[in-house]
Amino acid sequence: MEDWYWDVSDIKNSPSFKAGIDNLTETRYRTEGAKFISTIGQQLKLRYVTLATGTVYFHRFYMYHSFKEFHRYAIASACLFLAGKVEETPKKARDLFKQISLSGLITDQAMATVFGDDPKESLMTLERIILKTIKFDLQVDHPYKFMLKYAKSFIGDRARIEKVVQMGWTFINDSLCTTLCLQWEPEIIAISLMDLSCRISKYEITDWTGKPEGHKGKWWDQFVADVSMELLESICHQVLDFYSNAAPGQQAKSSSSSTSTSKAATAESNKRTASDGSSAPAQPASKVARTDPVVSQSQTVQPTATVPAPASQTATYPPAAPAPTYHQPPAYPPQSQPPPPGLPTSAPSLPPYGPPPPGYAPMYAAPPPQMSVTSAQAAPPGAYPPPPHPPPPHPAAHYYSQPPPTAPVHPSLYYSQAPRPGVPYQPGYPPPPHMPHYPQPAARRRESSLKVLTNNQ
Repeated sequence: MEDWYWDVSDIKNSPSFKAGIDNLTETRYRTEGAKFISTIGQQLKLRYVTLATGTVYFHRFYMYHSFKEFHRYAIASACLFLAGKVEETPKKARDLFKQISLSGLITDQAMATVFGDDPKESLMTLERIILKTIKFDLQVDHPYKFMLKYAKSFIGDRARIEKVVQMGWTFINDSLCTTLCLQWEPEIIAISLMDLSCRISKYEITDWTGKPEGHKGKWWDQFVADVSMELLESICHQVLDFYSNAAPGQQAKSSSSSTSTSKAATAESNKRTASDGSSAPAQPASKVARTDPVVSQSQTVQPTATVPAPASQTATYPPAAPAPTYHQPPAYPPQSQPPPPGLPTSAPSLPPYGPPPPGYAPMYAAPPPQMSVTSAQAAPPGAYPPPPHPPPPHPAAHYYSQPPPTAPVHPSLYYSQAPRPGVPYQPGYPPPPHMPHYPQPAARRRESSLKVLTNNQ
């Protein structure tokens, strides 16, 4: 059985790091791939176990391959596609790509870059690569079932226990964006995140089913032995660091329950960071200075002063009526009326119609050209002389319904197409040279063949 757990140093020295990708960028790529699986899986209405299985496949795959070699969204899609088959919630590749296109996570222009020219074939190829990478070890356990098992053994206020379980469930969902599934077994992750939710909710588990008398240890001692507080703190800190490093816009996209859990976890992380004295706690999103994309922070926007309008342009109510405009009549033709005042009196006074220039006299004297009749009126006789020769016959014309030609015609023009069987021969139409005999009908041919067979027998 393959050991699917690594040390933190091995995870930092991953194939992506060896290929030139720093650890911060690799962490971001892993988070984006896990969120991609969660978003598309929820839109496809897949079960939470399917989403968790696909995310574990995703993290295990990149412990053997680099992000430079395989695109994170392509591998995330193939992991979700494979996890659907493993967890008995399969989805067709067509539905998967349709949901990816509708979600807007991958644009139509980037689909060819991520999946190539044939997305379906690429998905099948990546699925086979993932199976070889994880060595066909498809069985994966998740912390969900262990958390429910532990919660059922608790004795106390059921309402508060349910609240603790709900918060711990959210922590497990968000822990899939980290590499905790590559470091520890699901039982230890469930215990750590249940303890974190109890501390945030300020609820202490003091009694549980099967508790020995006089037991002064923790509740998880009867489930997993030798679990130190340092180990639980390390796991909880990784989840809290995920909330601290998440962008405010990414936290706003989560659900209401996840948002409240994230705020509580961020507050716990800030409290822990302030107590350590390593750095100042992160400010809430409403107090973070926003950088305007148009005006930088170094520029100062001065308020626009209101300049009073001059007295001559001050609007009055009611508005004054506009001054009438008088349209002067045209000054030409000059013989119709005298020119208006202000125009020169020496304007040329030519008549409106005069004789044409000498060079244009023949054109005016020539009659207009003959035009085609486009109305219902018939043209006068002789206006359109007949053509010098009749137009040639159409290549698809059939000569059976016309009288035989009087002039000798080439035999190839007798039939524009092969005559159909059963059409009787008409006099005056000699068969063409390439068809000396007319074909007989089908029934007559069969009768002739029968006679031939009978005669032979």
